Amino acid sequence: MEDHPEKVLGATAEFVKKYPNTARAVMMAVLEAGRWIDASLLNKNKMVETIADKSYVNTSVDAINQRILGRYQNDMDVDEAVLLSDRIVMMTTPVKDGPAATIGEVLRVDLPRPRDRVALTDNADYVHCRKAVLDFLYTRQAHAETTPA
Repeated sequence: MEDHPEKVLGATAEFVKKYPNTARAVMMAVLEAGRWIDASLLNKNKMVETIADKSYVNTSVDAINQRILGRYQNDMDVDEAVLLSDRIVMMTTPVKDGPAATIGEVLRVDLPRPRDRVALTDNADYVHCRKAVLDFLYTRQAHAETTPA
């Protein structure tokens, strides 16, 4: 999927309430990092090498590169965001010769904890949140599913 934002920041309400300055600083750091990554292919390659390293994700560079190349497991990515977060901050896609990615929408995820993927499958609130994220990515951000070449 071309120009997929692949930038989601989730935090629990408890964490944000307890550490508001830290939550704000983390959000700003993620925005800055996203802008740095988007600035050049060299930066993207450096990020991939860093993240793949054994001190971080401990995986192959190719596994990380799949997402950089636009090969996603969209349903799983959206499910994880909804299951793990109290709020999902969705980023806009940078526009060529325009502004960098910005906060497009913040979605409150008000689901009871602990969260069980199977138990929530038919939960109306879970379905609503999942649909809202997919709608943002595919409708309001005008992303079209494509099959990688």
